[in-house]
Amino acid sequence: MMRTESKSRILVFVDEANITQSTTKTLNKTIDWHKFRDYLEDFGERPREIVEMVIYASLPPPTPEFAERRQAKINYLHWLRSQGFLVIERSGQSRNNGYFKANVDVIMAIDAMDMAQRIQPDCVILVTGDSDFSHLALTFRRQGIKVEIASLPQTLSNELRCSANSYIDLTDLFTSFDNYRQGPGGSGELEVIVKRSAATPAEEVYDFNEFGSLKTEETAPTTAQMRRSPKYALNNDPTRD
Repeated sequence: MMRTESKSRILVFVDEANITQSTTKTLNKTIDWHKFRDYLEDFGERPREIVEMVIYASLPPPTPEFAERRQAKINYLHWLRSQGFLVIERSGQSRNNGYFKANVDVIMAIDAMDMAQRIQPDCVILVTGDSDFSHLALTFRRQGIKVEIASLPQTLSNELRCSANSYIDLTDLFTSFDNYRQGPGGSGELEVIVKRSAATPAEEVYDFNEFGSLKTEETAPTTAQMRRSPKYALNNDPTRD
């Protein structure tokens, strides 16, 4: 009997604010989370299985001025949970001029270490460009766990890139996504289009007014060479199965 190759077990940790802001500002696109998850699982030559994809997200503060935006984000995160994503949220604190700050880096790092020790994956994918996760990547590698960084090159820090085994350039994939659309309430609002499965092709639209409320602090460019999946190469049809 022929022995089949076992799948590489993957844990994915997503810095949602970092990757969503970079996608919106750099490519003017909205993330299709289903395609994103499938892409990470299909990437590379060896068969892979995502054991868990954890999304770390910030919530606007529970104050009257942020009430509408907070509820919109809660609805959005509820939808992500209903699609099988593990979502960890943290409420932010108000800053001046309508901004708020919600740092999920520490929570994400602690959870990533804890889950990796329990699940013992073959590979960890960190979806972020933030240099704050460089030490986490090196710690995983010292434990014999392969580390991949998935990000857009425009917002990937060189320090983080050099801390990982390899880098997944998300440009081709994210270029295939739907365009970012401003909500009716003004330049600070975003219509996040959440696509259902093919069986129920209707769309849900949430007013997700967060991108005007967060500042990207890590925007260092990189000149590192990137790998890209041929499935989403620009000369291929990104809508094919």
